[in-house]
Amino acid sequence: MKKFVFKLILFLSPLLIFTVLLEVLLKNIPNVYIYKKEYLDKNAINIETLILGSSHSYGGLNPELFSSKTFNAAHSGQLFYYDNKIFNKYKDRFKSLKNIILPISYASFFGNYQIKEISHYKKNYNYYFGLGTTQSIEVIENNPKENLKKIVGYYYNNNYVTKLGWAKIFNSKESRDLIKSAHETLKWHTPDNIKSKKNQTIFKENLSTLKSILNWCRINNVNVILYTLPAYKTYRNNLNKEQLSITILAAQKIAEEYKNCIYLNLIADNNYIEKDFWDSSHLSEYGAEKLSRFMDSIIEFDVISQQRKTLNNLSQKPNN
Repeated sequence: MKKFVFKLILFLSPLLIFTVLLEVLLKNIPNVYIYKKEYLDKNAINIETLILGSSHSYGGLNPELFSSKTFNAAHSGQLFYYDNKIFNKYKDRFKSLKNIILPISYASFFGNYQIKEISHYKKNYNYYFGLGTTQSIEVIENNPKENLKKIVGYYYNNNYVTKLGWAKIFNSKESRDLIKSAHETLKWHTPDNIKSKKNQTIFKENLSTLKSILNWCRINNVNVILYTLPAYKTYRNNLNKEQLSITILAAQKIAEEYKNCIYLNLIADNNYIEKDFWDSSHLSEYGAEKLSRFMDSIIEFDVISQQRKTLNNLSQKPNN
């Protein structure tokens, strides 16, 4: 029996050593969460424009193309819940903050972290961003293909993010099929029965979370730009019309309620052509450049203040 155990240990030792080494490599990759946390720790006080949100912002808005001091704190699968967590962690340090940009996606108000496609992100925010106490074992919690991709991507290709947090991964050279990607994404972007008690609760919680950010911004005179990202026709033509309508209407009502906020519905913007899309619902670097320069122009022309002045003037005009 002892000989068997000894042989078993000898047999498993290389595998155990490899596993430990792999875990060390994965844990020591300065991943996006660590990088963005460390950047905000050091530079929150200087940020003038803060980009939050999901992959639509993460790959769609390049801070280097903004005139103001901008940082992209978005990430794939980042719902309002973690936008709010990150914002609350640093809000007292945002001494220079003038603008926040946040996407209102088709799935924004009906998303939560019970969805299997994004549930695994929770551990990353908790462990790497310091937003919880959950421990992470990368070797076990990620599939081998993803682990290898992460190691090769960083240690060999340095496939990471830019200094200001914009994702490099939505590169047109590695674009996805525009038909297939729409079908795959819409399967989890469109929940069954949005009028169910569960989905109505999720909607209300997401709306309340978003408004908590907006309330702070209103008190502290920070402008908020909400936007719906341009989408390719294979995605937008297959959306649940009721879900889309509820989402857009909610965003429009928020913009009416908060005078420091505007909502831009760009989902069908015909300025974006096929090469501007990485897949059916994400922009490539070409599309990101268009969107970033457009958003910068909104900020530079102070569109929100101009809109506020117009509304004030209209309200002060006597009725004939």
